[in-house]
Amino acid sequence: MMPRTLGLFIIVGSIGFGLDAGTTEGLAHAGCHPLAARAAALAIAVPTTFLLNRRFTFRSRAHGQDRFREFGRYVLANGASLGVNYAVFALVLALAPGTHPALAVGVGSLVAMTVSLIGYGRFVFRRNR
Repeated sequence: MMPRTLGLFIIVGSIGFGLDAGTTEGLAHAGCHPLAARAAALAIAVPTTFLLNRRFTFRSRAHGQDRFREFGRYVLANGASLGVNYAVFALVLALAPGTHPALAVGVGSLVAMTVSLIGYGRFVFRRNR
C-alpha cells in the first residue's frame, strides 16, 4: 500500500466518520433510537465515501455501466466492513449504556477500517486504476 493511498484513505474515512458520527449523534439527540439513527447516517456516509475514494484515493477511471458495477462492489465490500463496524457499535452501546453514540461509532469505525481498506483496494477499484 502506497503512503499516498493510505493517507487519502484516512482523509476520506475521516470525512465519512464525521458524517456518520455527526448524523448519528444528531438524530439520537433529536429522539431517534441510536441504532436507527446509525442506519440513516450510513445511508449518507456510504455514497459520499464511495465518490471520494473513487475519485481521489483509488483514482478510478470506470465509466458508464462500469461505474454502477463499481458502486455495487463498493456496497458489497462495505457489507463486511459495516457488519463488523455496526456489531462493535451495538456492542459498545450494550456494554456501556449511556455512551455517546458518536463514541460508539468511532470504536466501530476503528475496528472495521482494515477490512474496508483491503476490500476497496483489492475488490472494488482493482480493475480501473
